[in-house]
Amino acid sequence: MLAPGRLTPSGAPEAAFGTAGSTRIDVSTEAAAVAAGGETFAAGESRHKLALTGILPDGQPDPALGGAAGQRFAVQIPRGGGAVPGEEKPTWEVLPVTGGLFVRVDEQLVRLAG
Repeated sequence: MLAPGRLTPSGAPEAAFGTAGSTRIDVSTEAAAVAAGGETFAAGESRHKLALTGILPDGQPDPALGGAAGQRFAVQIPRGGGAVPGEEKPTWEVLPVTGGLFVRVDEQLVRLAG
């Protein structure tokens, strides 16, 4: 579960962001990034699918991406997680770029929006 927050310059939770400065989404977050417009994107695995959520600048889950549950994408997700000795957990990265949103899982780059 991701519970991003936003702080004021004095270090106190910004009450205008979500509830008392934080919000929650239903995805175990593997990567996150903030887009130029202030939306926070988070990606993770959910039932062997890539799950993407967006948190609007006011702290509310983006309904266009399925709200708190996120939107699921059927893409190949590398097995891993370190459960087997010598097996490495996949590396995740969310890349918000002009005109799109990409998620890179190890060497696989997936365009999700835009």
